[in-house]
Amino acid sequence: MPSVYIKTYGCQMNERDSEAVAAQLVAKGYSLAPSELTADVILLNTCSVRDMAERKAVGKMANLAADVRKHRPEVVLGFMGCMAQSRGQALIDKLPDVDLVLGTQKFHRAAEYLDEILAGTRAKIVDVAEEKGSEAEIRQHLLEGNNPGKKSVTAFVSIMQGCNQYCTFCIVPYTRGEERSRTIPDIVAECRELVGRGVREITLLGQIVTSYGKRQPPGSGRLHVAHLGIEIAFADLGAELHFLDRDLNGLLARFLGLLAFLVPKLSVVHDPAHRWVRHRCHLDEIEVLLAGESERIWQILDSKLAAVCADETNLTGADAVVVPVLRLLRRCYG
Repeated sequence: MPSVYIKTYGCQMNERDSEAVAAQLVAKGYSLAPSELTADVILLNTCSVRDMAERKAVGKMANLAADVRKHRPEVVLGFMGCMAQSRGQALIDKLPDVDLVLGTQKFHRAAEYLDEILAGTRAKIVDVAEEKGSEAEIRQHLLEGNNPGKKSVTAFVSIMQGCNQYCTFCIVPYTRGEERSRTIPDIVAECRELVGRGVREITLLGQIVTSYGKRQPPGSGRLHVAHLGIEIAFADLGAELHFLDRDLNGLLARFLGLLAFLVPKLSVVHDPAHRWVRHRCHLDEIEVLLAGESERIWQILDSKLAAVCADETNLTGADAVVVPVLRLLRRCYG
């Protein structure tokens, strides 16, 4: 089977997308090449936030094309990610040696398209169309990387894709699409699978994590990232949970601070400029925190409390600490 090398430009979301594509290809029988020099397939996962990032990717591909077409003409070259999404066919028009251009909602099609190109059934493929449900497809993990037997104990989980902010300076809504959130059961299941594979620290990712669930369709129930945190915390996975976001406002800090108060293993992480800050809340903030969201939160907590307390004589570990706190909060603020 062919080998693949993926070079990633840009943010942590891009790193996560590259990992998912690599895991998908490995599952199909591909091997991971240690460098572009020996790979049968070379993919550049691109960034469009700055012009310089695009120039680097285009320049890199031009150099690769000049080299491999001279010495290894059978090598497949491809662009993925944000620049691929924004430029589409124009990339092949500029660099005719490129075989594949894959948009941000098509990462899960990588193996399918590469198989077709390698088999000769299709010469060049450009796919930057929107695809409903694509936010739920970034779930494969390659914990071993290029080192079989050396598993990572940390993992990133994508909980949503896209952005609806449309900031003047930012291209993300145009390259990643509008906000689309995965379901809570789907995310919890992925976290559970990761813990089963030895992961002990999970970071939840999104363009703006605080927007999770806000664009749910009518009738599906408006969710908040705090609800997701509560569900994961009460799944008792035994892993430390982080939220990584660039727009963590005061309300979210208090929301997630409540979770940190309820479950000591849960931490909240803010990274405005590569500075990590942990947030906690005080009891006198909880009443403000619950304003407008209390009914949904207590529905979740009541169901979990009922399940955990079915046999109170056997409460151990975190349950023994959390249950009394929940009862107190339920009585005072519910």
